[in-house]
Amino acid sequence: MKEHHCTSIVPLFNHLSEEEQDKIESLVIHCHFNKGETVWQPGDEPLLIIVASGSMKVYMIAGNGREQLLRLLSPGSYEGANALLGARAQDLFIDTLEATDACLLRKSDFTALLEKTPKLALKLLEINAQRMADTMVKEAEQKKAELLQQAEGEARQRKQALEQEFQAEEYHLAQA
Repeated sequence: MKEHHCTSIVPLFNHLSEEEQDKIESLVIHCHFNKGETVWQPGDEPLLIIVASGSMKVYMIAGNGREQLLRLLSPGSYEGANALLGARAQDLFIDTLEATDACLLRKSDFTALLEKTPKLALKLLEINAQRMADTMVKEAEQKKAELLQQAEGEARQRKQALEQEFQAEEYHLAQA
């Protein structure tokens, strides 16, 4: 498998310097999986999975015992970035759909690196905090647009109702 900077694909890392990315990349395990292999399942150590070639499916088992497909991962896709920062892994399964090369970064290795390099930890914290703030602003803007659209619709409906009442009142007065 061709060695490359898998971590540069992940937004959490792509704002780091090349030297900082090299530190993280040194922890990455390059793996090849055959079609149908389970790459991750509940109970496994949290890790970041970056697809270099091939494809994977991310799914969970529904209450009726059937697979519920959540997303497909293709080259350049990744899963588990939040798990590196301590988010709990859901009851997800990740299986390959074909022969797949992937880059894996275990949370334990990542945590050990951050403990040794506090400046990197702080930089990643700042990047993640900014991403969260940007997401919150975007969500607030979307909610504001939705509320404005709803208010405009309600105002139009009220205007139409008032116009109809006015017309009815005019008709009633003309009849009197």
